[in-house]
Parts: sequence; structure tokens; C-alpha cells
Amino acid sequence: MWLVSSWPSMYVLLAQATTKKAISSMNNQPVIVGGVGGSGTRIISEASILMGFDMGHTLNHASDNLLFTLLFKRRDWLLKHIDDPEKIAPVISTFAHLSGTDVSLTMNDLRVLGVILFDWMRREETVDGLGRRFAYKNFLKVVNNRRRKQGEQARWGLKEPNSWLLLSHFLAAYPELKYIHTIRNGIDMSLSENQQQCINWSEYVLDEKVSVQTCTPRVSLKYWVQANQQVLELGRQLPSHQFLVIKFEDLCASPAETMARVIAFLNVDVCAETRAKVLRLPHATKCKRKYTKDDLVNYDAEDLTALPGLGYSI
Repeated sequence: MWLVSSWPSMYVLLAQATTKKAISSMNNQPVIVGGVGGSGTRIISEASILMGFDMGHTLNHASDNLLFTLLFKRRDWLLKHIDDPEKIAPVISTFAHLSGTDVSLTMNDLRVLGVILFDWMRREETVDGLGRRFAYKNFLKVVNNRRRKQGEQARWGLKEPNSWLLLSHFLAAYPELKYIHTIRNGIDMSLSENQQQCINWSEYVLDEKVSVQTCTPRVSLKYWVQANQQVLELGRQLPSHQFLVIKFEDLCASPAETMARVIAFLNVDVCAETRAKVLRLPHATKCKRKYTKDDLVNYDAEDLTALPGLGYSI
């Protein structure tokens, strides 16, 4: 009940943001970092922040953009509307306005936020902690804690592993954006405890609903294959200066060379001190193979056959 009773005051605070004429200062193109969870997105986000990119004013311990989480990571809504530009575009517009500072919210933004807040208030608590208490704790924080100045064309972006699901929609809004996709050996990832993305979106990617109990390594690898194939197919349609793939294993084996590719891709001038910090970021990363040859009998042959096309030999 305390959440429900807080609704009117939260809505009033949102309404106050529409008192000035809306001005768009978000015409510059963002950098977006995504990938199947656990593939190294955090390192790329931290590198971007060091190089001066505003990757969001409210981040969690993994540097995920919580504004993206609040606006888009509503499972039932996204599964229903993921292929509907008319439903997704207004939320992207609101995301852009909230990523600025003095950009006043439009009435459309207010409607979008009202629906989203109501959606969160109806949710029960979830195993990954994305329930109504999460929304109550972070909603006003992300609405009121905007940093960029009105009219400023600051470099900006977001890191959220699930962002690849909405890449085509963000491209419609920002056709010159840059996207960095991280990828890690799918067999190793299928044996990881981090299976939340597979559980959340297998219904879309695999046309199969998966739970904590049924997300087996076989299903996880199938998800990994099809998810990465989907985003890499889109990437092939983009010029090389807009789409970059970073292998987690390269971050482990050749950290300096791999991070140099990220710096070049983002096309930013950095001082020697910042460059050195960026190049050192992956050095604490440990890359250890989890699977053995005996594990391979647990997977479908078609998924194992797909691995070389995604950059991995068995």
C-alpha cells in the first residue's frame, strides 16, 4: 500500500517537468553497448566513461543504465511490442529526453512515464530483483537526476546487455549511432549461473518459454546462437564505423590491443593518461574455459555447428 499511496506525489513531480517548452538537445548520436549477459559489456562501458561518454546518471554495480532498465525491461510489455515501432519509438524519445538535463519533458513523455510507472506498480517482486520496490527506489532518481546542459552536444550512450534487442529501433531514431557488441564462447556461457537474459527473452528469440528450472545448458546455447546471429546479421548491414564486435576472449588474451580497437572505433582523442587507464581495464579479467569435450553431448548438433560462424571452434 505504501507504493500505491506514493503514486500521486510521484506523478505530480513528473508533471512539473512539463512546465517549460521542450527543447531537444539529444541530436548527437549515442554509443550503445550490448550482448548476451556476462560477455564483457561492463568493461566497454567503463572504458567509454573514462573517455568522456555520459553512459547514464544512474548505474548499477555492473554499469547498467537503470533508466533503460526502467523504461524498457518490462518483460511482458516488451515481448508484446518488440516488433512494433509505434509502441517503441515514444519510449526511446522519452529515454533521450531523460538522458539530458534541462530538456523539459513533453506531454507525450508524461503519458509514457505514467503508463510505465503504473506497469511497475502492478509487478510482483522477481528473482532478478526487478519488481515494484526496484521501481520505487529508482524511478524519481532517474527522472530528476539529469546532468547534461541544455543545448549541449555531449557524447552519450548506454550500456545494458539487453539493448541489442532494441537495436533496430534505436537505429530508426539515431541512424548514425555506434553499437559495440560483446560476445563470449557460447558453451562456456551456457554453463554460467548468469542465465537471466535467456529466461527473460527466450520466448522471443526461441519461440519457447523458459524458466529457471528449464534453462538447461542445451537451451542456453541455443539462445546464445540465435541471439548473436540475429544481432550480427543486423550488424552486417551497417558500415564498419558503426558496428564493432569485441570477443571476451580477446579482452583476456590481448587486452591492450583489443581496447585500442575500441578507442579507434569510438573515434575520440584521449590524453596519454586516459588511454593508459582504458588499456589497463581488462587486465584483471580472467578467461577460463568451463567446458570439456564430455560436455558436448549435451547440446544440439546444429548449435555446435553454428559456433565457427560466430567465431568459435570446438
